Amino acid sequence: MKKIFTPLALLVLAFSVSEAQQKSAVISSFNNPSVDRQATTVSSLVQISSTPVSAAGGSASIWEEDFGGGFPAGWAVDDISGINPWKWSTNGSHGNFNNLQGAGYDDPINSTTSANGFLINDPDSANNFTYGQPSSSTYQYLESYFATNEIDLGASYSSLLLEFEQSFRFNNGIDMVVQVSSDSTNWTDYTVQGSATNNSASDDPDLVSINISGAIGSAQSVFLRIGWSARVYFWMIDDMRIIEGLDNDLAVTDVWHGDVVDAFEYQKIPLEQAQEVVIGAACLNLGGTPQTNTTYAYDISRGATSVASGSFAAGNVSITSTGRDTTWYATGYTPTETGDYTVTVSVSSDGTDELPGNNEGESSFEITDFIYAHDDEDNIEFQVSGGEDANGEANEFKMALYYEAVTDFTLTSVQTAFGNNTTTSSCIVEVFDAVNDQSLSNALITEVYDLVPGDVSPGAVPTYVNILVNDGDGIDLPAGLYLVSIGNTGADEDLWILASDGDEDRAQLRYGPFGVGNAIDWYTGYTDSPMIRVNADPTVGIVEASLEENGFGIYPNPAQNNVTVVLNDNFDVTNLALLDAEGRVVMDLANDLVASSSQIHLNVEALSPGIYFVRMVSTSGVGTQKVVLQ
Repeated sequence: MKKIFTPLALLVLAFSVSEAQQKSAVISSFNNPSVDRQATTVSSLVQISSTPVSAAGGSASIWEEDFGGGFPAGWAVDDISGINPWKWSTNGSHGNFNNLQGAGYDDPINSTTSANGFLINDPDSANNFTYGQPSSSTYQYLESYFATNEIDLGASYSSLLLEFEQSFRFNNGIDMVVQVSSDSTNWTDYTVQGSATNNSASDDPDLVSINISGAIGSAQSVFLRIGWSARVYFWMIDDMRIIEGLDNDLAVTDVWHGDVVDAFEYQKIPLEQAQEVVIGAACLNLGGTPQTNTTYAYDISRGATSVASGSFAAGNVSITSTGRDTTWYATGYTPTETGDYTVTVSVSSDGTDELPGNNEGESSFEITDFIYAHDDEDNIEFQVSGGEDANGEANEFKMALYYEAVTDFTLTSVQTAFGNNTTTSSCIVEVFDAVNDQSLSNALITEVYDLVPGDVSPGAVPTYVNILVNDGDGIDLPAGLYLVSIGNTGADEDLWILASDGDEDRAQLRYGPFGVGNAIDWYTGYTDSPMIRVNADPTVGIVEASLEENGFGIYPNPAQNNVTVVLNDNFDVTNLALLDAEGRVVMDLANDLVASSSQIHLNVEALSPGIYFVRMVSTSGVGTQKVVLQ
């Protein structure tokens, strides 16, 4: 494992996403690669659930407000726009984007005491009745907050939780902020939208629990300020209270199976490129008492079988209240078989944990025959693009990912999935030697690929496209570090690629012209993972030819544990089965035929070695191909 990056320029690309585009975004922010992965973030102190969270405190309220008496006396409304105040109500949203398109009130929050009223902020209604439709051209961002007066706790507490019920619809990535202070001057911000995506609605209600111990310390007073700056939708809040938290409560917040500080965390790894599993574990002290002698216990399993286990000490000798620890540990274990692997980590300390349900976390990866991937194919939720210039024109850009080759290998194709916003007719694939060509100016290979309509994914389910290198004969690459890039071929074309959220791997983006002399520069940093994969399958060229001719292809072939059947979207498949050499059906795959799914993955470990056949029935006829299991 080696650290090869030096801090590069920070790039922030402006973008906007309309209310109709729920799953599309440009690569909007590249963080400095030297970012401190151990920094405490207040978002880790926010728990959002659809089930009661008060068990985290388990005590009576120190302070509470259910809004049964209307908008509380002494509380302030800070409505920057003057048309969108937080107010007491028993009705839901009255805006154009509610279920009645503004013709009436939506349902109120389904909180414990909603019948006696709650607080609501309704920018959708304010904009609709002030500026009218269409929202994209007339609606304004309306910043609005409410603030409590001083809340007297009556004593000091080592652990405090602020809890409330909320219901909202999320707008354009705008943070929903809860500010907490002990003196009304110095504020700590907590965001409470959780993992909500644009246009999505929360549970009704969301139950929010915020550990505010770090913001309050030993003070006996609390001030709260809550609000956002949204264009549409609504936010309702009810049944607020402050309770005493636990003394001993360690929570695992992150688990990694690869060293994302000094190397990479891949989601798919070819067996010949398998490396030692380096575990990263992070925990947060949600209790009021410092935790000493913290230990992480780990287990690495392949399927249901444990293949390695052990423990390691936390890096921090003592973890203070609301403090965080992140520790990396080289396990000494390197996978030796293909299959699905899970790394499970639990945390403990000298104190007896009062809420053990949050002591464990996990991270998963797959050891494959040939595919190397950063993206998590089970979490493909959106598509990414390089964005537009100030005139709204699509720029020339390239997206890329790093891949480290532990041993020499032959790259036969670059596998990707194009998003449905793609308007380009062709793309350029390049591979760079990132060690010997750090300027990334001399590609080892360049392939121009012409897209056809069937190449574009209809939604979030990937349509896998193998872009062949040297017609599938490939290029031999020695052990080293490589950057694999996909870009558009012209400034007026728009190229989108499906991506997975939350992976935060180091990627690259070539985008411009912003460099000296209008050069198109490379930038690097942590970001989500575009589906740009390395494929070393020597049969991929044969599969592609079969895909065009027969309507489906098979790889790898020969195979050991897993077989993938690739379907041509242009063939209307009605039945699919795996047969033995005698023609008997050993796997009926009809139920695996899902609309818009172009790949079916088969686990064939239980089958005896030998010759088998995949038979596909389509409206064009019947096709059969041989597959050898070793």
